[in-house]
Amino acid sequence: STLTGFSIQAEQGARVVKVEFIDSAGGVVLTIDGNYRMPTAGGTSMYYNLEAKGLSLPVTKGFSMKITTVTA
Repeated sequence: STLTGFSIQAEQGARVVKVEFIDSAGGVVLTIDGNYRMPTAGGTSMYYNLEAKGLSLPVTKGFSMKITTVTA
């Protein structure tokens, strides 16, 4: 399978620090930085803390996604 995009929405005032994709051997394949949602300073979207489009990440058995957040 291939991951082409995803979006994450956390609670109001929370920050998605980063999302890491980890392969079956435990290595980090991809890291994407997140942010706040508007109207919090630094926010870029009213809907998503992180929206990633146009990816082409091959996902195989044993892959995992680790999401790091900070709540308000």
